[in-house]
Amino acid sequence: DHIWEQIESFARYGFNKSHSVSYAIIGFICQYLRQHYPLEWYCSVFSNGSSDDQKLLYPLIKDLMILPDINLSKENFYIKDNAIIMSLGFIHGLGERSVENIIETQPFSSFENFLEKVNKRVVKKDVIINLIFADVFKSIEPDKSTNQLLEQYLNLLIKDKKLKKGIPEECQNLNQIKILQKRFEVLPIGDLDFADIFKDIVEYPIKKISEVLEYKQQGHTLSIVGRIESIQPKITKKGSKMAFITFMNQNKKIRVTVWPSDWDVLSTQIKTNQFAQIWGDVGIWNEN
Repeated sequence: DHIWEQIESFARYGFNKSHSVSYAIIGFICQYLRQHYPLEWYCSVFSNGSSDDQKLLYPLIKDLMILPDINLSKENFYIKDNAIIMSLGFIHGLGERSVENIIETQPFSSFENFLEKVNKRVVKKDVIINLIFADVFKSIEPDKSTNQLLEQYLNLLIKDKKLKKGIPEECQNLNQIKILQKRFEVLPIGDLDFADIFKDIVEYPIKKISEVLEYKQQGHTLSIVGRIESIQPKITKKGSKMAFITFMNQNKKIRVTVWPSDWDVLSTQIKTNQFAQIWGDVGIWNEN
């Protein structure tokens, strides 16, 4: 029985020697490549890794990464002039055929030139709208905003009677906040400083999340600006409703505790992916 109990315990999570050696070798090779060939290493990870890997690693190499560009980007990530060019396929909603057609018809001199050259049966309306939201045309249309490009494209569709169901809901009543929300949906990697973007409407003074995370003054009241990444409703021991909110700005995250008295008001007003400015008191718990 004693021997059997040992075997049973080991079987829950055990490695034989060959398995352990294989992991050790792979780990050594990966660390060597990351140290001596960082661009090649990160380029490979972004090309083959999961979305969680990409979100985790992007802050480490954001200065070496060029976001999708309609003329530079290809079907895969690649290295050019000591920088990693993000692939067109990284944009949500772009299939293999649409990416292939765009690459075959590169380069483009303007947005109009792009619309003339691509195959509309492959690069369809939804694909083009996602490309606009992903801001891939800024190198060839530096003086046009996302709103202006959308308006230009939608007017062409209306003129050609291609909007049988009307203007897509995602393109209606757009403001800067809604554009950024959509940009995060189609390209969920970035380090936007929302405080800078909304500097004309936020109330100062504000603190960066990175500054707040290093704050050590218990109870100090301050304000931050960012995007609501997640909301976790909770029930207190007394049965009251409250929530924990994960707030994000410039790839930094902080947890915000919303007590019952505030949650009663805010619960119907906020949702994930909203951009907001919040005021609160700093709380120190276990030195965090």
